[in-house]
Amino acid sequence: MSLRKLAFLSLFLVVACDQSVTDVPKDEAIAWPVDNFSAVTGQSPIDIPSSTTLKFRSGDPVFDYPSAVDLTSVANTGEYLKATAGGDAGIVIGGKRYRLAEFHFHRASEHAVDGAYGAMEVHLVHIAGDGSIAVIGVLFRTGAANTAIDVLWNAVPTTPRTSRAPAGAFDLRGLLPSSTSPYYTYSGSLTTDPFSDRLTWIVFKPTLTMSAAQASRYADLFKEPNARPLQSLRGRAIYERIGSP
Repeated sequence: MSLRKLAFLSLFLVVACDQSVTDVPKDEAIAWPVDNFSAVTGQSPIDIPSSTTLKFRSGDPVFDYPSAVDLTSVANTGEYLKATAGGDAGIVIGGKRYRLAEFHFHRASEHAVDGAYGAMEVHLVHIAGDGSIAVIGVLFRTGAANTAIDVLWNAVPTTPRTSRAPAGAFDLRGLLPSSTSPYYTYSGSLTTDPFSDRLTWIVFKPTLTMSAAQASRYADLFKEPNARPLQSLRGRAIYERIGSP
């Protein structure tokens, strides 16, 4: 049976039978859709419609994030904080390894879920040896203070368009939710120039928190929100990981 037919069957069974995602049998969940993404055009960010996602099971992505990395630079671009990490941290999707190139922040979040935004969003940009790109998005909400955020806010220069290489190691895992299993994935684009498309987006369902003081401190450094407006789905499918194979 074709992937398109399997996807339709999965969606029909979930909606028509009013099953929860945990009730979807393994043989009714579609395969990891990454092979289709190279042929799909469309821009990011998007408003993720949780009620119409296509459910699938996968062990990906596999994270290879060490507990301590050296940040080669933390930059104040004039619009947002952007950091690059030394070493070879990365993820594996479908057997392909993507190295972490950089991560940066958007205020407020760029992605929305059923119309709801986060206070901020971090994008971790990964690039494979063949040039393909996979970006992980993690939304923040206001709540408890975040230790990783304090480290980054303390490291970023206050002068626009400058950067520095901070001393000390940084734990990349502080930018990931405690559970990296539930997520949405779709074919999208970079949200900054050059807006290249046909890349893999993974947006985690669990959120992180930052305190109101941390959010205010970032806003003091970067006065203008830098979230790109939502883009049309243009018929793209949005997939939701519901468990392991």
